[in-house]
Amino acid sequence: MCGETHYSAFLDMLDALAVGNMKTLDLLVPHKTEPITNIFPAYGPARRSYIKRGYIPDGKGVYYKEKVCETDVVCRNDDELTLCLAKEL
Repeated sequence: MCGETHYSAFLDMLDALAVGNMKTLDLLVPHKTEPITNIFPAYGPARRSYIKRGYIPDGKGVYYKEKVCETDVVCRNDDELTLCLAKEL
């Protein structure tokens, strides 16, 4: 619970710093998946937290090493596989 409080405070600070300086705030969040469930459970709570705070997927799909994965591209399912969530400020 303490970690969640610190995490929430960090996002509050990030949002406050960005307002007035940017039009959109983008976050690249891990999108690692498990073969059977198709989602890595450890990242679920964080993703839900971002959505509740107004961040939505940027619509470009997933990124690997900060580059958009094109259709049918092969990439490694590790922490470099991310989803960009954006928030209009």
